[in-house]
Amino acid sequence: MPLVFHKNYRKVGPFRQAHPGVEVQGDGFFDDVSKEQLQGIIDQTNNSLKRRVLEFDDPDPARADRYKAMAAALLKAADSRGEGPAIEVVWGIHQEVTAEARGGGRKAFKHFTVRDPSGRQWHLYVDDRVRTITYLTPKRSVAVKVANV
Repeated sequence: MPLVFHKNYRKVGPFRQAHPGVEVQGDGFFDDVSKEQLQGIIDQTNNSLKRRVLEFDDPDPARADRYKAMAAALLKAADSRGEGPAIEVVWGIHQEVTAEARGGGRKAFKHFTVRDPSGRQWHLYVDDRVRTITYLTPKRSVAVKVANV
């Protein structure tokens, strides 16, 4: 099912209210990425899973499998060609965060935030070309990686 968009998904005022500890610049805080482009990121990520895999390193294999399954279900539900519960975009692409790159090393990634049907918010980190997702994080201690095979 295609993504749905919260009415404030690109508004700085509501973002500041929801994130009082985050420094938020004014104009330009949210990248100029259209709804169609955000949907394209999801669809392209699903296409890329034919040659990539979801990984989550955790000492507990059952926990790792659970989060990988949750990430896969989120991507499937958000795909424009699929069916399932609606995934809502809460915040558009913003804020750089440094993390491990697919090919190794560290780099800055921007992300957008979605809410799944259970109410859980996921941060979806995009590659530098803003074409696919590199990480999905439902909370700070969990980072499901879309990894090269």
